Amino acid sequence: MQIGGGFLTGWSAQAIAMLLLASKDASRANFRTFKTFEIRWSVLMGLVNGLTGVFYVYAIVHSDNVSLITTLTAISLPLTVFGAYLFLRERENHKLMWVSLGISFVGLLVSTIS
Repeated sequence: MQIGGGFLTGWSAQAIAMLLLASKDASRANFRTFKTFEIRWSVLMGLVNGLTGVFYVYAIVHSDNVSLITTLTAISLPLTVFGAYLFLRERENHKLMWVSLGISFVGLLVSTIS
């Protein structure tokens, strides 16, 4: 599979999975509670996330070391979980957070070793 196919299927599968997970909480009452500024910031975050994906593809295509780029992006998930706990004081479901942090570190180690 070429790199474009991997990104297309991988990101599409992630988007579909997130839509399925969010659909159980979606209702008309929930949609009415969104304010205009929340929708504006959500759209901005989505656009920035898409731009990040474009830069990621650009970095992989123009890089001589694909494993380094992959490892650098893989470390962002554990740092996000740790940063949410430390700086944002996210204390709900902290056991699940620490389990996901451990799993992401194991995945990071596996991708680094291979």
